[in-house]
Amino acid sequence: PTTDADAVRREIDEFEAAVERAHRDTGERHVPATPPTPRTYHQNDLPEGAEQ
Repeated sequence: PTTDADAVRREIDEFEAAVERAHRDTGERHVPATPPTPRTYHQNDLPEGAEQ
């Protein structure tokens, strides 16, 4: 079966518009990235043979 390219484009446009509305309606929030966990141990705290 042949597909009407214009009809497909309209459906895609409608879908994208719906996604944008949903993002606005839900108050899309950007969560900040979690900062890396600082190392809390020192090389001298490792068991013997582990400090390399």
